[in-house]
Amino acid sequence: MKLKNTGKISTRWIIALSIIAVFLLGMAALVAVVTTPGRQVRAEIARIKAAGEPTTMQDLAGPSIPPNENAATIYAKVFAAMPAKSSADEKAIDAVASSDPPATSQQLADGRAALARHKKVILLLEQATTCPSCRFPVQWQQGMNVPFPHYARLRSLSRFLRAGAVLAARDGNSGEAMRLLNLDIKISNSTKDEPTLISFLLRLALINIATRTMRDVMGYTSFTEAQAKYLANSLQPIDLSNGLVTAFQGERTMQIYTYDTLRRNPASLGYPVPGMPHKVNAFTSIWMYYDERYCLQQMQGYIAHANESYFDLKKHNPGWLTNSNPPKYAIISGMMSPVFIQTQINRDRAEAELRGCRIALALHIYHNRYSSYPASLNELKAKLAMPIPTDPFSGKPFIYKPKPNGYLIYSIGANLRDDGGVAPLKNKDQTMTGDIVWKVR
Repeated sequence: MKLKNTGKISTRWIIALSIIAVFLLGMAALVAVVTTPGRQVRAEIARIKAAGEPTTMQDLAGPSIPPNENAATIYAKVFAAMPAKSSADEKAIDAVASSDPPATSQQLADGRAALARHKKVILLLEQATTCPSCRFPVQWQQGMNVPFPHYARLRSLSRFLRAGAVLAARDGNSGEAMRLLNLDIKISNSTKDEPTLISFLLRLALINIATRTMRDVMGYTSFTEAQAKYLANSLQPIDLSNGLVTAFQGERTMQIYTYDTLRRNPASLGYPVPGMPHKVNAFTSIWMYYDERYCLQQMQGYIAHANESYFDLKKHNPGWLTNSNPPKYAIISGMMSPVFIQTQINRDRAEAELRGCRIALALHIYHNRYSSYPASLNELKAKLAMPIPTDPFSGKPFIYKPKPNGYLIYSIGANLRDDGGVAPLKNKDQTMTGDIVWKVR
């Protein structure tokens, strides 16, 4: 009987111990679910910091620059010398800078007069572009609400230079047109070290204004060979890939700040976050760590692929581009994925514009020498001994078609399809349709 009773007791104990073990395993799993994402986030942030990359808003400020070496000190004077916002002079200059509709004779005259009243802008800007560094004052401690007042002024400055270059070209003054075009190209570098996505997009916008101006100027005037070479050389060193890495690293830092702020006090951001409750409890804090972990994983991928062209990604890593379905818990980070991919496309489009302008300038030099255009880009390269860049959207030479009195040259653009040299329609997506075209008739 004792053996029988002992057997029953042992069975009960086994069952009880099994229940306790299952409970403890469940608790361990729960603890892992609760604590693991937080530990992984902290470990990843520590790894980023150890790699010398920014992790706090203070890191984005960077080391101080002596005022006599900082172009931003002179840019402040440039902005003060520019026409006041919405003034008659600014409107007159904008009318010339706008190509749709073309400026009337009266608008051209008003633009010339307005530019003449603000000659100091150019003199100061030439001083600014000789400085070795440029860092505008930014209140990084304001986090995601940080203002960038210099952005609007830089866009206005680029349009100011565009108007001046176009007018100089229309007047047959190729030297002045080259001078202003060169300055327009240089101001796109003023934000190259600013670690934000919006700053990088501004830089692309400034490059777009400068390359559009170069197209227009070359339609009005003829550069000498020395002038064309000078402009081509000023375009060649512009590096957009490293700028995108810097922008993505800065954006990751801002996201780290955002998650940290949301966990402490969601209202302190100053704007609502979709799916975010007004108060943080234990559950939402855990959820945010999961979201942040996914965010950091994604950002590491964007940074790792930032130096690759959209064409190369599409060819060799298409899964990365189509990875646009984040997990359901990634409410905050999931909103940003399409933005980063589109930024890479916009970067490549700006790169295509820069490279196309360099080829157009080389063709201009060839025509000055031989009074005709080459039969092919290979002939252009051979006779000028100048580097002829490839199309970033194909990895191949730009498509070139000589005409009796001109030429057609184009990049196939972000749709990665040869559309026969047809630019996108104005009511279509300018970044994903049509070719990027240069045409001389």
